[in-house]
Amino acid sequence: IDVLNSTGVSANATLRLYYNGTNTQRLSAENETLNSTIPEGLWKLFLESNGLNLTMDNVNITNNAGSGNVSFNGNISTGSVLPSSINAVVSSLGRLVSAETSFNFSIGNIVFSYNDSGMNEDYMSLWACHEWNMSTDSCGGSWENVTANSTINTTSDIAEVNTSRFSAFALVQDKYCGDGTCDSGLEDCSSCPADCGACIVN
Repeated sequence: IDVLNSTGVSANATLRLYYNGTNTQRLSAENETLNSTIPEGLWKLFLESNGLNLTMDNVNITNNAGSGNVSFNGNISTGSVLPSSINAVVSSLGRLVSAETSFNFSIGNIVFSYNDSGMNEDYMSLWACHEWNMSTDSCGGSWENVTANSTINTTSDIAEVNTSRFSAFALVQDKYCGDGTCDSGLEDCSSCPADCGACIVN
């Protein structure tokens, strides 16, 4: 099992293989390819690197002709990739991560930390792009709000997404009444005088 970054180069990460549906570890590797002979069947695969954790359950590793890989990018720049399709409801990106794998799995989980500086944690959401290009760090499709399948722990600054497939996941700052901007289509003087000012009565 190879662990790669978004450019296809070996990445620093801890990789663990568990018996499926348990926390009983069979194998592990740190900053290297995991090479071993294992029995046929389903397994649980876990990867950890720099505040990003990936978990895959019901992984049929032995169906991959003896090899496979997991790729990830936990440090995508958030400066210029705010999805235009969600600009209407999102004001800024908190953290953007991506992952893909050659393995088939039925239950996945991605957990990542975020910096809450400048964020109003009462108004955050999580979005996914399932057509993410790892080499160009760009979304080839639309973004889907996956907050309903997610947990944001504002005490420990940890976001967790349950998913059946890996892709790109973005923790974002939602627009809200009181953020200092009167957002057209979302707010007006009657719904948010704090941002839009008081309505003028003639």
